[in-house]
Amino acid sequence: MLQDHYLDSSTLAHIKDTQAKSKGITQCDLGYVLSFDSKKDEQKLVKFYDSVKMARQNNDLGLKNELVEYYEQYLSRSYNDQTVCHEYIPEHNEIGYRGDRVVFSGLERIADLATGKSNFTFQFYSIGTGPSPVLPSDTALNFEEHRVSINETGFAESKGSSMVFAAYFPTTIPSMDVTESGIFDRSTSPSTMLLRTVYTGANIVSHIFNQTFVATSHFVYQLSV
Repeated sequence: MLQDHYLDSSTLAHIKDTQAKSKGITQCDLGYVLSFDSKKDEQKLVKFYDSVKMARQNNDLGLKNELVEYYEQYLSRSYNDQTVCHEYIPEHNEIGYRGDRVVFSGLERIADLATGKSNFTFQFYSIGTGPSPVLPSDTALNFEEHRVSINETGFAESKGSSMVFAAYFPTTIPSMDVTESGIFDRSTSPSTMLLRTVYTGANIVSHIFNQTFVATSHFVYQLSV
């Protein structure tokens, strides 16, 4: 049904570099931001997101994993200008990519969830226009512009030891150059941030009010190294 899954060379290099510098369990965070340009594209993307959620609801974990792998491959191959199939996911205008980090607050919350000390999961995506590099101590975006519910506009899934997040932002948000994205546990501040990604140079994606919409995705690999 779907294409074979391959991680691109830059992804593998990033993971290997993380392994070389770390011991124990580490989180490797890879983020994508894309822009699309029509209502038809939005409907097609939402249909794919819904198929992932429906597979989970039906306890069809094989299909869910296949869809997630297809999505991961689609983004990786698209970013590297390789051939992809647009039968299930629309063709984008622009795509940006960055390997960044799960911040301290996110790591602490993962520990709280694992030990039953919290039940606040990460269900909200935000984008912004801040330029500052990511620091482990970051707790918010530099200049957050908009936040959406992942459950309403995308999906959050597990696959093996990895985590996958995806969401889209409405075409009606103000025009901007998206330079940062993050994942949070609440719809408004104060909230706990799982991760922050900053896009620079050719990886900055532009949004035009009422003409385009933006979608974001993150893959968080938990590596035993």
